[in-house]
Amino acid sequence: MKRLTLIRHGKSSWDSEALQDFERPLSARGWRDSPRMADLFATYEHQPDQWVSSFATRALTTARIFAHHLHYPVEKIVISEQVYEVDSGSLLDFLRVSFSASKHIALFGHNPGLEDLAESLCPGQVKGFPTCAILQLKLDIKQWNELAPGCATLERFDIPKKLR
Repeated sequence: MKRLTLIRHGKSSWDSEALQDFERPLSARGWRDSPRMADLFATYEHQPDQWVSSFATRALTTARIFAHHLHYPVEKIVISEQVYEVDSGSLLDFLRVSFSASKHIALFGHNPGLEDLAESLCPGQVKGFPTCAILQLKLDIKQWNELAPGCATLERFDIPKKLR
């Protein structure tokens, strides 16, 4: 059995129109919610052995905040362009081939890809995926190359609004 935790980046700032999308930083709300959600994540029974983040500033900043709060070495976070602006099929393919030795992956990324991936893996269980949400799935697979639609059971789904 494997586990997958999907974490959407914290709320991003739209203050500067000069920045490209992947350069957008966290907004004040993103900076407020990310540490709170990281502290909640630290209480989860199952913790990932592999962390992966989109290279986009807002996702990577969120991953680094979580790493700090969970004492995970920031330099061990795998930073990938393959997690940025991709669909659920591309995320499935990426996870199937990239981390065969991992038991539990935390994936910091973006919508609509994360929400579509969650819906594909556990149909009918996820309605919306707000910024800084954490969704943890138990996967009925032995190897990552077996990852397929419908193979997951929802274990936890937490959103920042619950902490306000």
